[in-house]
Amino acid sequence: MKTINFVNINDITCLEHIGHNCLPIYYDQHYIKQFIYDKNYLLLKATFNNFIVGFVFCKIEENNIHILSIAVLEKYRRKEIGSELIKKIITLYDKFTISLNVIETNLAAINFYHKLGFIINNIIYNYYTTLNNKNALFMIYKKKLPCELNIRFVDL
Repeated sequence: MKTINFVNINDITCLEHIGHNCLPIYYDQHYIKQFIYDKNYLLLKATFNNFIVGFVFCKIEENNIHILSIAVLEKYRRKEIGSELIKKIITLYDKFTISLNVIETNLAAINFYHKLGFIINNIIYNYYTTLNNKNALFMIYKKKLPCELNIRFVDL
């Protein structure tokens, strides 16, 4: 059974482990602990049969939620866990703009975000200083207008 919940202090070691195993740049326990106690951050975890298998970390800005990091253990990918994490943010913050940065060569991630409704807004050159591929794409979630929702009307 999959669930999405808020992170708590007991999750820190597991979250760092997932980040270390899944991402080229990840937050260590020190940063995760700071985020947990800071009201300007939103941290969600995904569990599968009561085992933490993924997370999303976000910074809450004035009218924007910026996704800092998202990861799902490889064994649990393609099970809609990443999508459910993003959809939870969209539901919780439906009045906010939602943004993220992604390495411009990470086509799998770019396609994942695109399927969820994100569009490329800009390219940020030399954003990732510690990686070989330094450029980032800045993406924003495009809320669907009623005319884009595939609504079927029935004649009365």
